[in-house]
Amino acid sequence: MCEALNFLQHTEIVIEPRKRWPTGLFPEGSSLIPETMRNLEGRSLCYYGDAGWGKMVREGKYERGEFASELVEAAAELIRKRWRPEPRPEWVTAIPSRRHPLLVYDLASKLASFLAVPFVEALVRTAAAPEQKTMANSSMQAHNVAGTLAALEQLPTGAVILIDDIIDSGWTLTLAGWLLRQRGVAAIHPFTLARATARKT
Repeated sequence: MCEALNFLQHTEIVIEPRKRWPTGLFPEGSSLIPETMRNLEGRSLCYYGDAGWGKMVREGKYERGEFASELVEAAAELIRKRWRPEPRPEWVTAIPSRRHPLLVYDLASKLASFLAVPFVEALVRTAAAPEQKTMANSSMQAHNVAGTLAALEQLPTGAVILIDDIIDSGWTLTLAGWLLRQRGVAAIHPFTLARATARKT
């Protein structure tokens, strides 16, 4: 049991970048996301709800109201020693939330401190939307988040780690990264503590 738990706590999950927008999201534009506007390959620390880190993510989000220091340290260790994203991140930002306004910002701020780079609040929520997990499929999730985020005008242009707590379809990170690339950010490295259970798209 201890060996299995140790294995789970030292795995990492690749976040593959989205390459196309779903049909109808941008009716007047191409469905192809240009390579210069895509996120780079990212990482998740664990699967949501799994033994070890996954259970701690669930408890932190819905019971404690903050993520345990062990999770933050494990995330920093993954980023610095195992993932080592290139180009090297020069700052950290996070997906803003109206339901949990401090949760992910606190995580991102602590991770930035571990990585010795600044945390910048680069994104804002412009509208509320239902939780992604309530959407029936990937296309609906993309439409659900479209128009609910905006990026500030003046931002650092170096590579950034874009943080969220849980990834489902990946559209929130994709759209956020696209907005940041529009502001001249050189590279987007997505990172989440957990990946939700896979759904059919």
